[in-house]
Amino acid sequence: MRPTLANPRHVNRILDRAPDRDEPTFVFLIGAGGSGKSTLAGAFQQAVSHDDLKVAKFDDSARWGMERWEDHVDEFESVEACQKAFVKDWISRVREQSDDKKLVVCDLNAVPGHIIDVCAELNVSAFQCVLVQPTHEVRCERLANDETRQQMPLEALQGQMDDAFPNFLEVEAQRLEIPHILNEERDRSLNELSAVCVDLLRK
Repeated sequence: MRPTLANPRHVNRILDRAPDRDEPTFVFLIGAGGSGKSTLAGAFQQAVSHDDLKVAKFDDSARWGMERWEDHVDEFESVEACQKAFVKDWISRVREQSDDKKLVVCDLNAVPGHIIDVCAELNVSAFQCVLVQPTHEVRCERLANDETRQQMPLEALQGQMDDAFPNFLEVEAQRLEIPHILNEERDRSLNELSAVCVDLLRK
């Protein structure tokens, strides 16, 4: 499902008029490595430039004292249970730190089903997952030129270039009717993300 087009200025105006709520509206950007989630989230924050908008990035987890979920798999009955527990902890922390905001855009590398389940457990009512995923060629080119991944073991980098996880996310996005942003043209991606946010804030 492709979102209709809007504009970051529309989001800014909606935030101006939106009433205060007990908690913010959440948009979760999901996607495989190299999809450009973090870059899109940062560009969106700059384009909207509003005090009632917060962008929370999954990469900041370590700064909050959170460890990697992979180091705690043995403490859970399954990998899925461990991942969901980590996602729940992360969303809970973002929620606590964002109670004065109207809109929080989260760059969260997680399975959409886990996010939906966790939001139900936490009684997060206003949220939307958005798949951010370009073509295989664009994604691999970004991975190969990403300076932050230069120290990554070659096997791990090659694993990120594999299409198994991106293909799974695309199937899940279609099944759950989650908007898909190709994220290869900056302005179009910003407009599509804006449209998702405007629609969600108006509900």
